Amino acid sequence: MRYILIDTLKVIALIAMLIYHWWFYQFYLHTTPLSFMVELTGWLARFLFLFLFGFNFSFSKSKTFKSLVSRLNKLIAAAVLVSVVSYIYQPSLAIYFGVLHLFVFSAFVLFFLRTRVSLILLISS
Repeated sequence: MRYILIDTLKVIALIAMLIYHWWFYQFYLHTTPLSFMVELTGWLARFLFLFLFGFNFSFSKSKTFKSLVSRLNKLIAAAVLVSVVSYIYQPSLAIYFGVLHLFVFSAFVLFFLRTRVSLILLISS
C-alpha cells in the first residue's frame, strides 16, 4: 500500500537535502554565507530522513535477523565504502559514523526492540 503523504515527504526531504548541500558547498568554497533559512532547510531534511526511515522500518518485512541483514546488505556496503574512501581521500576527516552508519545501527536497534519486548520494558524502566 502506498501513502501519498509519505511519498510527498520523501520528495520534500530529497529536495531540501539537495538545496542544503548546494548552499553548504557554496559556503565551503567561501562564496556564500549560510543563512538561517539554509540551516533550517538542513534541519528539516535531517528530521524528515530520520522520521521516514523509522516509519518505513515499521513496515519492514524483516522478521528474522538473517532477513534483516540481507535487506541491509547494500546499505552496509555503502557505509563501509564511504568510510574507506573518506579515509583514503583525507585520513584526518574520515567518516567513521555518518548517516548511513546511523541508519544501519538504527535498523538493528529497532529490530531488536521490535522483536524483544522485554528490552523495551527494561529500557523504559
